[in-house]
Order: sequence, then structure tokens, then C-alpha cells
Amino acid sequence: MFSPDFKIESSKDANTASLREAIAQIGVLKKIERGKVMLSNATVSDFFFVIRKGVFKTVKYIDRKEFILGFTFPGDIDGEPLALLGHSLTPFSVRAVAASEVLICRWHDLETFLQKEKYLVTVNYFLIQYIAILQNRLIESIALTAEERYKNLIQHHAQHLRQIPISDLARYLGITKQSLSRIRSKKF
Repeated sequence: MFSPDFKIESSKDANTASLREAIAQIGVLKKIERGKVMLSNATVSDFFFVIRKGVFKTVKYIDRKEFILGFTFPGDIDGEPLALLGHSLTPFSVRAVAASEVLICRWHDLETFLQKEKYLVTVNYFLIQYIAILQNRLIESIALTAEERYKNLIQHHAQHLRQIPISDLARYLGITKQSLSRIRSKKF
């Protein structure tokens, strides 16, 4: 199965090590209330964040209907990589589904801390990880059933799933709450 996460704390490569060191220096700890929006669609973002505690959902609104693109969990990095390319508007929203704590890191501070060459290598690494996450989510949504996707979430994030409202989880899986209840009643 896929693991569509960008887990900075568990990765062992050199790029992640320098990013971890930079985050420890430049990250600003912030408590986020349940329901608070970290990134809002149609705004410009100049930061990324590392989730220390809590769960976030990424959503896209189409004709005022909310489509959940994915969830991020403790240890994950979240943000808008298009912000790296200039002052692009964020095409989605990221909202806390549980009380959370994050380390907020400004892209400019990361560039200053790492200096130009290491910064560019780190940004390339960040973009590659982000693309991999998007590819995995797309493949999962096409290739796996809702039950298989739910099993994958249990395998990777069982301890955090109870923080996600059932209605959000069902919408993410593309099924009704009743169908999700039937899936959840099975023993995995």
C-alpha cells in the first residue's frame, strides 16, 4: 500500500536531515484550535508547517461543495509549494480537524538559514516529496476501493483516526457514513 505522507522525523536521508535542522532553528510553535484554517484558498502563503500534534484536512471547494483531498498527521509537513514560485494563490484550504500544534516556517527564513545552494536542493527535495504524495493519492483514489483506502489509513494512522469526524472520513473515501460504518465494523 501507499503511504502518502511527508514524514520529516522518520526519514533518514541527508536532505531531510538539513531540513529538520533548519526547522528546529526557524520554526515557531503555534497552537491551532479545532476548525481553524491554516491555509485558505485564494490567498497567498509564505510558509509551510510541521504538525507536532493534531490532524489537518486539505479541501478544495467546487461550486460551494467541499472535496477532501487528504489528511495530514503529526510529523507531516504541509503547505503550499506554489508559494515557492512566487505570489501564487493557494488553490485549496487546510483546516485543523482537531486541536493541534504546529511549527510554522517561513520560506524566506529557510532560505536565509540554509543559504542559496542548500536551500535550492532542499526546495527541490520538498517539491519531489509533494509530487510523490499527490501521485500516491491519485493512484489510491483510482486503484483502491474505499475499504482498501480505509485499511491503509488504519495501517498508517490508526492512533489519529478518531480525531477525524466520521463525515469527513466518509467524504474523503467517497462513501456515505453508513457505508463507512459497515467498513469500520469489520475486523482488520
